[in-house]
Amino acid sequence: MERLDKMYDGKASQNYVKHIVQNWSQQEFIRGATAYIWNQGPMEKEFGLSPLDERVFFAGEHVAGYAAICVHGTSLSGRRAAMHCIGKE
Repeated sequence: MERLDKMYDGKASQNYVKHIVQNWSQQEFIRGATAYIWNQGPMEKEFGLSPLDERVFFAGEHVAGYAAICVHGTSLSGRRAAMHCIGKE
């Protein structure tokens, strides 16, 4: 949070609400799921295709577009975010 506060003039801490860390492999009743892809287009357009202020990069199933329900789609979105980070995308 300290880094984000430096980047955004202390506004990260001011606007922080809550986060949760979840290890799905430790959940008794979780044995796989399917992403809900029908709203993927808007999520990808808003978060996935370009970084926010050239500082915040999004990756994951929610911004993987056509490959949202697959591990390789998530991987590709991670690669896209990494390439943005180093200025190659």
